[in-house]
Amino acid sequence: QVWRLGDPLSVQVAEPEVHHRIADACGRCDGSESRSWISVHAVSEEVVLYSGPRGELFAWDAVKRKPHRAAPVHTRPIFSIRPVGSDHILTAGMDRFVVLWTLGKGAPQMKWR
Repeated sequence: QVWRLGDPLSVQVAEPEVHHRIADACGRCDGSESRSWISVHAVSEEVVLYSGPRGELFAWDAVKRKPHRAAPVHTRPIFSIRPVGSDHILTAGMDRFVVLWTLGKGAPQMKWR
């Protein structure tokens, strides 16, 4: 399911056509593949980070109303996106990599297996 976040107290399930538009953008739309694991982390009111089905990391900018794709690092789905301080995040993926990212740069700073 795709969720739409409103004010701090409201969460709504998005319409089915929204799910298909997101799936098309990520390269998966017909439902024949197994379910994808998508991780989401709200960095601020304007920026939300989310993972793609093949380990991509995207940042949604609410002001520009479009996604930005970070440098590809993970080769399998990302299971976790966690903040580290105010300007870094850690991602952990099914590929057994843990990656430290600097917010705003879109490129990894460190990578561990």
